[in-house]
Amino acid sequence: MKYLRYMGEFLSVAGVVWRAEIMQEADAEFETIGALEFDADQPLVIEWGHKNKEEVICSSTATLKIISPGDRTYEDLYSIEVGRVRLDVYRNNALYWSGCIDTEFYEEPYERLNGYSVLLTFNDMGVLDRLNFDLSGMQTLAGLVSYCVGRCGFICGGIDDSLISTQLTKNGSALKLANLKVRSDNFYDEDGEAKTLADVIEGILQPLALRIVQRAGKVYVYDINGLYTKAAKRKGERWASCRPGNPVSDRVDCGVRRSQACRLSL
Repeated sequence: MKYLRYMGEFLSVAGVVWRAEIMQEADAEFETIGALEFDADQPLVIEWGHKNKEEVICSSTATLKIISPGDRTYEDLYSIEVGRVRLDVYRNNALYWSGCIDTEFYEEPYERLNGYSVLLTFNDMGVLDRLNFDLSGMQTLAGLVSYCVGRCGFICGGIDDSLISTQLTKNGSALKLANLKVRSDNFYDEDGEAKTLADVIEGILQPLALRIVQRAGKVYVYDINGLYTKAAKRKGERWASCRPGNPVSDRVDCGVRRSQACRLSL
């Protein structure tokens, strides 16, 4: 079970309170909760990399820029297995983003003993290509998506498929992931070797021209047409496509800089 290890919050220039909680796998609660001291320059950056239209998985990363109170204070977070340390980001007490620490990226400057800035990098769905499928029997698409998201180790407010416009019949309603089933046998090769969870997600969503992304505390499964026709009507929802040039605004708080990616700098 994961317990709170570090926590800190800051106020953005737009008056929004952002809180970062680092949860770590342990046998019991930690006796003390460490306080995160944020760097004044971009303390938190959440970034959705550029994806082509045919790419299914729109994973994202969050980078905390914090002050290390001592030599190698946070090094132990990177010395345990993937999925055991998670970052939860809250915007005005509402879950905004969640993901597990990326153990492949960590370095420290050696210019002084303490009080220096370090970067902690977290990823939501990047681990899918390192995990293997292990289910059997008939599975709904909704069940498979929930299963894969759960294996990634991050938390969310559910799987939302309301931005799907694809119809399976003429003049029919948009498809629901819970109404379609596939055989688990499709995700094992002739020798019984399981495919990765990335292969599973791509195998069930790509034929339907669907994509998956985590935004504003939820995991959305959507298609491009549904995004343009439905998302723009949802006033008050902080949601945008992971591809640049999207008309749905993502300019919140300290602003977003767009080039070949959607980047939220706080």
